[in-house]
Amino acid sequence: TTFPRAIPDSILIPLLNNALASYADGFQPHTTLFGSSICPDEICHEVGDLPDLLRDRFGENFHFGGLAGIPFTGKTGFKAFAGHMPENGHMFIVVAPHIGVTPDGELGKYQRCNQSAPTTACGACVGAWKLACEDGPKPSPPVSSPEYHEDYQFRLIQTLITDHMEDIQEHPDGPMAGMAYTVFDYALQTMLNIMDLTTLKGGKLVLLGGLQINMPEPLSDFFLPLYFKMHAEGAEPKDLLHLLREEAIDAMQYQSPSAERRKMSRNSRPPAR
Repeated sequence: TTFPRAIPDSILIPLLNNALASYADGFQPHTTLFGSSICPDEICHEVGDLPDLLRDRFGENFHFGGLAGIPFTGKTGFKAFAGHMPENGHMFIVVAPHIGVTPDGELGKYQRCNQSAPTTACGACVGAWKLACEDGPKPSPPVSSPEYHEDYQFRLIQTLITDHMEDIQEHPDGPMAGMAYTVFDYALQTMLNIMDLTTLKGGKLVLLGGLQINMPEPLSDFFLPLYFKMHAEGAEPKDLLHLLREEAIDAMQYQSPSAERRKMSRNSRPPAR
């Protein structure tokens, strides 16, 4: 398969619990500030999807992300986020661009409810890719122009895709997979650049990065872990990625939640805590 190390969202949560259990206080909700950099596409935020499960685990969610899951809030956003951290607390952040999969296994599209045919996912990334393929690589409008500011998130994605056209086209799993990895690398590096570890005041920051894979109904969505490290001021990050690999899954007894939970209407979601 294209993403052989991807795991169902529901399995990721007990894996995270096991991985974090021996650090700090286990990153309990009352001591942990949760933030996410995830595309606003509604198919990434259904009941039972990763952001929903992480909110259940850690509490309210600070949104860093814009289109494609890139943390467009920047350093100002991180500073605001850090100001909400509980005293003597910690941070948990997830960065996760997404890619859709159709019932036929086509990447970059998703069969949405009440639509007769699949549409693009991530739409901004695929849109930028199509423009580059149709018109050839060309720069986006000048940063000082109104045209740029009226759609600045897409313009940045357009520039990113254009700059990496060759690598995306030559990816062994095809351009849609190549584009997802390219956007992930950029989103992750942006988050690392805006993080200010001095705001931790002795606490820890766990950063989880990967790809959200929007699977066709009735399957639950999957997550491909690509980065999982614990950061602290003045220390080298501690790599925890192995705790989300197959060996950890094999060693863990789990029971997936009912598939019916994922099918719940957004209108039936319980009120936010």
